[in-house]
Amino acid sequence: MRGARGFVPLVVLTLAFITTQEASAARRASKAIGGRQVANAHAEHPTVSEVKKAGYLTILTRERALDDGTPAHLAWAIADAPGSAGVRKHKVAAAVTRALRARHTIGPSGALLDKTLPSGVLDAREALFLGWLRLLDAKKPAVALKRGRLLTDAGAVQLLELAVAKGPKVQAHHLALALARAAFAPKRGKQACEAWLAVQKAARAPAKASVGLPVAEAASKLSKRLRRACNRKQRAPYSGQITLPAPPAERVRKRLAANATTGEVFAASQRDDVAFAVAAPVFKGYLGVPAIRQIATWSRLKADHFGKLLDQDRTGDQSVAAINAAVSLQRQTPLDVLAIVWQAIAARNRATRGNPHGLRLSVMNGQHAMALGYAKAIAGGGLDVVEQPGDAPALVASPRQLFARARGALPPNAALGPIMAMAHRVDLQRQAGPCRADQRAESLIFVVGKSALPDASRKVLLGALQAVRNQCKIASAGTARPSTKPKRK
Repeated sequence: MRGARGFVPLVVLTLAFITTQEASAARRASKAIGGRQVANAHAEHPTVSEVKKAGYLTILTRERALDDGTPAHLAWAIADAPGSAGVRKHKVAAAVTRALRARHTIGPSGALLDKTLPSGVLDAREALFLGWLRLLDAKKPAVALKRGRLLTDAGAVQLLELAVAKGPKVQAHHLALALARAAFAPKRGKQACEAWLAVQKAARAPAKASVGLPVAEAASKLSKRLRRACNRKQRAPYSGQITLPAPPAERVRKRLAANATTGEVFAASQRDDVAFAVAAPVFKGYLGVPAIRQIATWSRLKADHFGKLLDQDRTGDQSVAAINAAVSLQRQTPLDVLAIVWQAIAARNRATRGNPHGLRLSVMNGQHAMALGYAKAIAGGGLDVVEQPGDAPALVASPRQLFARARGALPPNAALGPIMAMAHRVDLQRQAGPCRADQRAESLIFVVGKSALPDASRKVLLGALQAVRNQCKIASAGTARPSTKPKRK
């Protein structure tokens, strides 16, 4: 019994020692990689700056990082921008995991979102992004170094290894993996030296896509604590300054045909606060359409997919619902959606080839005119714009002009598009004063109530129109004053 009593304190002391060692390793790792050093190397980048300031990722900043146009070194900087404190406080790694599971869920309904997905389903960029976030989130070495077959179970190092395997010619993948291994390496000994050497080698090997000098230098400094584990001969090859070619530039997608710019589609003179009734989430009544359900569940609006929807959408209603879903759910900004809609339309019209202003209102079909008009309307267009008279180019036409063209070209059973055109007129009048749109809103409420719109769409649109009327009532009540003058006889 005496021996047993003596054994208990020994076990407690051993466990306490192990816990202390793990805590010490976690503190060293957090100090080495949790200070946003990679992000600081790109502090001037607007998305990196935005995430650093917020301490977490929004849907838009996450999607910018995962977009193919963003080079890997910038995606890495965006993942690093919240720092360890932000990642843990806001549970960023868990949120990104859910988003990536949704991305790779089979079927637009997201039916398999809760099913098990293998970690290997990620591409190189996704593995780098999630792997680094999980590294920042890890409080113990075992968490960062664990391995699992499922996406939910894979550790940070495993995911970064996956990034290297799927993107071997990208320096960011190799350098992030080397840093991850170095973060939890022992302070001295052979393993410490090997970890330091791996970082130095990765920092100097640009492959086909460099990380840029600031990131490489920051990585070299992050592993400085391990330098003494190597002898002078081992350190000698890495004593000089790091030299690297410039990293790949961020690729701005050419969203518009024939060198047109977003500014040409949405003139700077157009107001960006006009949309109100047209922004009601009417897509809810069209979730039975696979393309709309896919956007609503997990996807983003893309030009090729939207173009296919335009091709088979005889009434134009589904196209309007798709635009509405993308904007309502903040998958993309309204201007991005507008640019995508134009790209899809321009690709289907020969008149735009070599001349973005070549597509005139008179030759547009109803579906295209309605989609472009609604995309401009929900982006806030239509006010304080000098309309080109006559047969104006579709690129610079106002929503009102595009809706007018669509009205004469859509089939009689079109429902959502024509009502959105009327809602746009309510929004325009609403800008002139709280009661200027009251009568038009009242008339449209009657039209919507008798329309063939799906119930879910009708409900949210009626709510928006009633809000317009309520604003007038509130304004009228606030300005009404009892008269003190005698009534004239």
